Amino acid sequence: MTIGEKISYLQSNFTTLPQLFHHPYYIELFRKRYTLNIPLFAKEILGTRLTYQQIDICNLHNPYGGRLAVPSGHGIGKTKLIAVLALHHIFTAYNSITRIHAPKLTQVTTLSFKEISLLLSNLKYNPIKIGDVEFKRNSWYFLADMIQQNIKLIFVKGARKTWYIEPATAPKAEPNALSGQHNWSYLLILEEAIGIEETHLVASLGALTEKRNSAIAFSQHTNTVHLFHQFVTTLNRANGGVWSVYKADSEKSPMVSLKAIKNFRETYTEDEYRVRVKGEPPTTNIGMLLSGQDMDICYSDEVLKQHQEYYYPTQAYSTDIAYKGIRNSSVTIEAKMTTTKDEFERIKTVVSVTNIKVYNKETALRPTEVSKQVANTLALENLRHNEDILEYLACIDATAGGDEASLVLQEKISEIEAPTPISVYPITWGDKKRLTNREISIYRNERAKAYIQLRNAIIEGRFSIAIEKYRARIKREASNIPF
Repeated sequence: MTIGEKISYLQSNFTTLPQLFHHPYYIELFRKRYTLNIPLFAKEILGTRLTYQQIDICNLHNPYGGRLAVPSGHGIGKTKLIAVLALHHIFTAYNSITRIHAPKLTQVTTLSFKEISLLLSNLKYNPIKIGDVEFKRNSWYFLADMIQQNIKLIFVKGARKTWYIEPATAPKAEPNALSGQHNWSYLLILEEAIGIEETHLVASLGALTEKRNSAIAFSQHTNTVHLFHQFVTTLNRANGGVWSVYKADSEKSPMVSLKAIKNFRETYTEDEYRVRVKGEPPTTNIGMLLSGQDMDICYSDEVLKQHQEYYYPTQAYSTDIAYKGIRNSSVTIEAKMTTTKDEFERIKTVVSVTNIKVYNKETALRPTEVSKQVANTLALENLRHNEDILEYLACIDATAGGDEASLVLQEKISEIEAPTPISVYPITWGDKKRLTNREISIYRNERAKAYIQLRNAIIEGRFSIAIEKYRARIKREASNIPF
């Protein structure tokens, strides 16, 4: 029989993968050809071409018990690659289980599962070229009908409980919800591994008990304290461990344009660029947004001297409101503000903190009373009216207990007969409304944007603290913000 006749025989006589899997023709024409050649499987069965980076990852991935860590930058095609790996496992390993574990369930169900669905559609309907011969329809199209999918599971018909691809996550601090998964043919795919709680990660890895169980971990290398960092460093094969490592650099990806790379260079700090583009670990943050060394920059003589030379047309008051024990004290930070331009002609803000007022438990001030204090300070400032100041800016935390305090501040300031304009800027930290479309792709919310902009200003020498008050506390608190 010819190859075409053998495949036609399989098409006509088998409707489920469990029946088909051990047939000599399937072993000869499918399993022997594709089990150890994932790029060929992607091309000939799923009708998709992989980049050289994706091919390298496929070749390093050992489906017979390997461990592979992939620290990566943006845009390497990770979601499609995960879908290819999952489908390869379901078609080449009998009664196989593939678990795609991510920080959030929707990452799997709306991204990876969608990509799997698209590739199955390719298999079923798209024309395909094998060698120099182009077929109007893939000869193996009937395999797609042997797979069923719902929002929670992708499984083999007739073997729903034993042969499937599943998403995985667990409630916070409940790793036991991820245990109990053991199987001879088991593939664990960790998506954004560094975002998964370590106890949850350990629970999933604990299921890799059989010789043929394999794992592949994808993640941006955002900190050096997570278990993923150990996969890449102390637990890698070069150090006698079991994890192979492949660094997927966005600069070298054919899927990432030069324009995007240029934008990343202009947008990210050097450390962010290392992590989010180069696939490398941060150098100075050690898992935190800022280090104590970063905070020392704010107090350095060089930065303070440089800031004395600026003209500051804006006087700012930023107030953070304590609420029901979440914080012990409300705080108002007084600062001078101006703008400058960097080498790319982008406008940058320069801030010099001149005073810090803490309204702690001893003062027994309610949030609304704090607002009145700020309004009074602004009124006094306006009476003194410094002609060099063109605007007063009052920023206030308007979330939770700060909501009422924000309204009081706006009302009190509207009553002030101010020779210099006073603007009130209520801040809702969890909000995205003020973010541009581009910012939404970078920041989760207002708080995230504020943290990153503060960090950038500190590292670039645009943020100084001209008083010693609370220096130890500021340094301690700022160096404990997770990256």
